[in-house]
Amino acid sequence: MRYDEMRQHVETHFRTVLQKYKDRISLEGDVSDAAKEALRGSIGFVDDDIWHELALQPDQDGSDLLSRFKTLRGVRDLSTKEDALLLAEYRKGYRSLLEAALNYQTSLDDYEIENQPQTTRAAVIPTDTLPEAVDYRMTVKDYMSEGQRGELWAAKTISEKHDALDLLGVITGNKPTSQLTKADARMVKATVARLPKNRSKDPRTRDLSLADMMLVADVPKLATRTVNAYLSAFQSFAAWAVNNGHMDENIFTGTRLPQKTRDSTKQRAAFDAAQLGLMFGHLTANQANLVRKDDHKWPTLIAMFTGARLNEVAQLHTCDVRQVNGTWCIDINDDDEKTLKTAASRRLVPVHQRLLDTGFLAFVDGRRSGAARLFPSLSYSAQNGYGRNVGRWFNEKFLPALALKQDTLVFHSLRHSMVTLLSQADVPDSMVKALVGHGQVGVTHTSYFKTGFTVEQLKREIDKFTFQITE
Repeated sequence: MRYDEMRQHVETHFRTVLQKYKDRISLEGDVSDAAKEALRGSIGFVDDDIWHELALQPDQDGSDLLSRFKTLRGVRDLSTKEDALLLAEYRKGYRSLLEAALNYQTSLDDYEIENQPQTTRAAVIPTDTLPEAVDYRMTVKDYMSEGQRGELWAAKTISEKHDALDLLGVITGNKPTSQLTKADARMVKATVARLPKNRSKDPRTRDLSLADMMLVADVPKLATRTVNAYLSAFQSFAAWAVNNGHMDENIFTGTRLPQKTRDSTKQRAAFDAAQLGLMFGHLTANQANLVRKDDHKWPTLIAMFTGARLNEVAQLHTCDVRQVNGTWCIDINDDDEKTLKTAASRRLVPVHQRLLDTGFLAFVDGRRSGAARLFPSLSYSAQNGYGRNVGRWFNEKFLPALALKQDTLVFHSLRHSMVTLLSQADVPDSMVKALVGHGQVGVTHTSYFKTGFTVEQLKREIDKFTFQITE
């Protein structure tokens, strides 16, 4: 194929695309700053080497970008050299399209009132011939409302979904969901993969646009695990959009990056008995004055002797510590706007004897006349609930001071310790699950044993969690 013929194919194609873009703008008026920012980000993406890599990646149907373009234009039988040249021309044409779209957007920022106004193309387009496009932000609002109404997500999940879908809107310029394509999905994936880690907190990037922050040198990029978390959020949203008539297909299916299975040696570990004894001694005797707040001390002790999750403990109310059939229990529930990870998380956990001996009930009684919450000084975070401050203190101050700081040992390791030591004490697995709020497995427990174990049974088993106190 002649070079001038290649250019003619590319030019004709992108002229058509640009006109459709202008028609949509004329109809809908999407001239937001976010839309312009998305175009600038796309221009930066085209200029990056990763564009060429992604252009050569096949989609689910096995065809890459160049193959689809050739099919669209009826081009066949090109040599390898001609294919490479046509792809290079396509890239230049695509960049010219983005620049022309951006210039058109920018031209609408003001008016040319000194000259005779011209009739816009929108005036002659019959609106009934154009597909209905629901505003992206309205689609996201409907998606989030349905999920929250059905109580499908915990507060942390809601926050993460808002963050992911806000990012998707910025990258695509809030393009209507019905108009998103697989090409958009590839561009979104490439953009997310290049985003800096902690972009909103790092002083080098926090005040920059997405396009500019991706150009900052020597800033670590998002981990593959984080990129895949975003892509999974996009895929879940797109699946809902397909089911609700906003999209014809899930364009984010299969976009996750290949990821090595997590090394088991790097996963969270349990504290051993000696480490638990050391921490208990400092939490109670406080000989080194490491514990200066009851709202650090008692949440840690409760987690240690219940295996409860951090936010389950931090959000407790004083009324959640109560007697059931003469046994003192901690009622872990989602009443009064408290949240739980799963339905199985709702449970009664008998108060461990050592926690009773430490003065836990006296502490609770001292708090009953005040605020409803057991730890009222703990502030709420949409991302981490009420447990953020305790977790930071424990992980960043308490453990380092005791020379226990390791990548695999964190506050959540207390939960691992409860499970490990109970299992080593021959406590039945079904009992362990009932105490820590894990879902039961098997028809016997899920269908016939719905009332669960008695608190007397659970009390006998939880008191088998024991370790030697280090003075």
